[in-house]
Amino acid sequence: MYKYFNIILLLYLFFIIDCYSQTRFSISFSQSNKKDWQQGEKQILESSFLFETKQKLDIFSFQNQITLKTALGVQLLKDKNYKGIDTWIPTDNELYFDYMLKYPCGWLVDPFYSTTATTQLVESFTLSESNKSVNSAFWDPITTLESFGFAYSVSDSLLNLTSRIGISLKQVRAYLNTGTTDDYKTSDIKERYKYERGISFKNDITLNYASNLSHRCTFELFSSFERFENWTVKFQNEFQVKIWEWLGIIIKADVYYDEIQSPSIQYKQSTRIGVNATI
Repeated sequence: MYKYFNIILLLYLFFIIDCYSQTRFSISFSQSNKKDWQQGEKQILESSFLFETKQKLDIFSFQNQITLKTALGVQLLKDKNYKGIDTWIPTDNELYFDYMLKYPCGWLVDPFYSTTATTQLVESFTLSESNKSVNSAFWDPITTLESFGFAYSVSDSLLNLTSRIGISLKQVRAYLNTGTTDDYKTSDIKERYKYERGISFKNDITLNYASNLSHRCTFELFSSFERFENWTVKFQNEFQVKIWEWLGIIIKADVYYDEIQSPSIQYKQSTRIGVNATI
């Protein structure tokens, strides 16, 4: 009897859930050789992979949205000036998960709860002339952000926009790579956990300018109540230009600012050609 009850419950949930799913991926490659008097002899081979899936489920009166993204790029650098050995350097290196529960109550904005987790997929390094030191690895550190507030959404064939602002709890956990968790005031102790309470803002935009040109933009802000004058900024842009059905150009331009990581603005820009698909 209990088995049949579970089957009936699953069938019931299947019929009341309104599902929406979108998955996209891209694979790109680049290669270069150079030898000059300024930088010496170098051979560079780069490959990158992106996979992102978004699932939207409407259960009763609640909207559930799940986003999972993995971005991994590696660069093989053969530099005669760096010990004459092959060096693997990660370029794109992110595992991202976001879950948002929203209740559409008929207002201009809707109340929501969200949880986000971000970490690295592989080890990242800091290169110098003498050595290569690890500064991050998978789950070390990992940053989570829980938020509660209000969200605004609009969607049509040209624009997909979701903006949300709320009270947040930011937590960073590390084990060996404690650069973002360690308190410099306690030099004899390596802190592996750090939390901040504050305000967060996130803006996700997808613009379809034409059938062969799209722009995805993510803009995030966070500031803790303890140091409200300092803001953490994450601004990611991705342009996709379709050449043929599955072949296109991917242009990325990212800007980061985190005073704990670096007192100056960090940025990354790349242009690649490869296979792009949206399912």
